[in-house]
Amino acid sequence: MSEKFVIVDGNSLMHRAFHALPPLTNDDGIYTNAVFGFLSMLIKVISDERPDYVAVAFDLHGPT
Repeated sequence: MSEKFVIVDGNSLMHRAFHALPPLTNDDGIYTNAVFGFLSMLIKVISDERPDYVAVAFDLHGPT
């Protein structure tokens, strides 16, 4: 049986999560919908695909 490796574009998934959910905030008014959505989607992929390895990459702010 071969091993499964999931690679995630963190910026893309975080952006999608932020805009896919209604605005969610904590008691201080800080938006949390991006974090909630990101983790929900990541946990679902891990649960459904059952990978041996997972890597999430984020781009740095600024020119690439």
